[in-house]
Amino acid sequence: QTDSQGASDATPTIPPEQALPPEQVVQGLDADAVIMEIGTSTRQVLLYDNDWAEIQNAFTMAGYAPVDVTLLDNTKLETKVLYGKDFTVTLQKTQDGAYAIWEPYNPSTLSLLLPNEKTGTGEVTLAQIGIARVEEVDNPLNGMCYIYKLSDGSAVIIDGGFNNKECRNNILNTLKKLDIAKTDDGKYRITAWIFSHGHKDHRAAFTGFGKNMGDQVELTYVMYNFPTSPGTLTASTFDSVNFENKMYEYYPGVQHIVPHAGLAYHFD
Repeated sequence: QTDSQGASDATPTIPPEQALPPEQVVQGLDADAVIMEIGTSTRQVLLYDNDWAEIQNAFTMAGYAPVDVTLLDNTKLETKVLYGKDFTVTLQKTQDGAYAIWEPYNPSTLSLLLPNEKTGTGEVTLAQIGIARVEEVDNPLNGMCYIYKLSDGSAVIIDGGFNNKECRNNILNTLKKLDIAKTDDGKYRITAWIFSHGHKDHRAAFTGFGKNMGDQVELTYVMYNFPTSPGTLTASTFDSVNFENKMYEYYPGVQHIVPHAGLAYHFD
């Protein structure tokens, strides 16, 4: 049985710790469905002919439990999130059909979809940082960098600019000016570093900062969803696999969040 929103209230036949692989669930819905890579560890499939409630029910009966996530206001998507032992599954109903997206289950990143006792409280300070140009003087790309100081004193960074010394110094100096909170061993606490897209005037400062100044910060989450193949971004030969390798090298212990449309994420 389903309610008016199409969400199944059937009892799973398999406990979450024994949930079937998403590929198997999808193939049961549509044997000809084409599964695509949309990240180094994320897969996506568009189901054209299946009923929305049927898709949700298939994952529920395969052992996936729903997550009571926060949805963005005024979104055109209907989104459901479920989890099993090994995977988190995001289902999205669109005008084209229904998307099923899955990635390895991570309870830490999944918890960011849930509001906490601090959500909506405290004050946030925003600093907009100019993007320095060196060899990029004649480059038409504008770049972007914002740093938020959250009410707990930690920072959230959006993009960052080019990979040059000036952009790196701008970021570090702004962390100092905002008096961002530090860990016990004196590192600036960056809760999340978020990227709007993969062009170098937005994401290149991240790896340069990590290589040269990564020992001065503690970074918890990085959020992005870049194409995996070089050249798939317009006017870019960006290699997202190499970017990810450097991310883990320069920021030990960081966790990668693959964001999905329609969902709200809660940091501190």
